[in-house]
Formats: sequence, structure tokens, C-alpha cells
Amino acid sequence: MQQTLEVQTLMNEPLPMSKKRGWFQFHLSTAIVVVLMAGGLMGANLLPQSVLEYQGCLSDGGAYDILGFGWPAYYLYTFGEEKTSTLRVEHWSYLALAIDLAILLILLAGTCFVWEWQVARRKRIKVMQTEKG
Repeated sequence: MQQTLEVQTLMNEPLPMSKKRGWFQFHLSTAIVVVLMAGGLMGANLLPQSVLEYQGCLSDGGAYDILGFGWPAYYLYTFGEEKTSTLRVEHWSYLALAIDLAILLILLAGTCFVWEWQVARRKRIKVMQTEKG
């Protein structure tokens, strides 16, 4: 009897107010969106893109192509006889790599900020509607 009385009193009590989130805490939906966006941006940076194809000679003759890696700036160029050739000459641009990383971080931070702002806005609207009604 005492146990059912305790359960009834717990059920009649109002729910405790949720604590305010810390400045570095994210919602799960925000984390999922940021991870998916980071994966897409990493894919754009790591997949080779055919920049140019020449009919000139790299060594003894034949066509060669230039593959670029990176988005929005190419940080790595590879020169080779064929697209599938394992013998390729590489040229790195560390400035373009730094630009790519900076843009990646800016896009992810902006996405995180906008997504969290939308979630907090929806939560405020929901609280205001429950207080009115």
C-alpha cells in the first residue's frame, strides 16, 4: 500500500525543469548532421578529379593527365601517363590544404550554429505555446 502511495505522489508532482545546456553541448540531431556534412566534404576533398588531359609527352611519349585532389582549392596535383597509372608525379600545395581545412571548419561550425539555433528556436516556440494553452 505504501509503495503505491509513493508512486501516486511521484506521478502527481510536476516535472522538474530541464537544465540549461552548456555552451559546448550539442543535440544528437546536430551531431548527426555535422558528421554527415563532414563526410561529404571529406569525400569532395579526397576523391580525384580530372583537371586536364594533354596529348603531350611526360616521358617517352603518349598522353598524360593531371588529377587534382581538394575542394574548393586543389591541394595535390598528380601527373601520370594514364589515369590508372601507378607511376605518378605529385605536387603538394600546403597553402591550398590550409585553405581547404579552414573552409571545412567554417562550414561545419556554421552548420552547427544554425542547426542548434533552429532546435533552440523550436523549443522556445513549443514552451510558449504550452504556456498559452
